[in-house]
Amino acid sequence: MNAVSSRRSSKTETQITESDDGHGNIVQTETTVTQTYLYIRVCQVICVSFLFYFVF
Repeated sequence: MNAVSSRRSSKTETQITESDDGHGNIVQTETTVTQTYLYIRVCQVICVSFLFYFVF
């Protein structure tokens, strides 16, 4: 018996980057970043596991 399942989650955050404009002034740039994670789970049951489960 095999099973495959998956789930997805996302995380959004704001990152602030500071840089110099060439005239000695600091410029802040705000960027929104979304990270998406994919979790995949694969289960495999072998015959020996059934022996222990059903007590053969």
